[in-house]
Amino acid sequence: MNKFEKRYLKEFGDSFTMVCANCYEETPIENKLRLRYEDEESGMIKVGYLLAYQCQSYGKFELFGGTVGPSYEGLIEEKCECGGEFRRDKHIFCNKCFYNKFED
Repeated sequence: MNKFEKRYLKEFGDSFTMVCANCYEETPIENKLRLRYEDEESGMIKVGYLLAYQCQSYGKFELFGGTVGPSYEGLIEEKCECGGEFRRDKHIFCNKCFYNKFED
């Protein structure tokens, strides 16, 4: 388990559990999933990735992806249901007590 101390999603492997240093909430996170699929047009097998992003307002984690590589970072266009931005390039904050949310 890892403490929420200025850690970024890109630092972790496929899945992990974070423990908030303030409220001790345990948050299991699926960080990266590799997918194999058949391209409809070419019939070729392709690889895609789903990567975890965190809503910068609410703290919710979601998986998004497509044919981007495993190193894709940053902001995506998809918005959270609360209207917040999903990002991977900001440090993780607790989605219960919001510890570390406003530190950069």
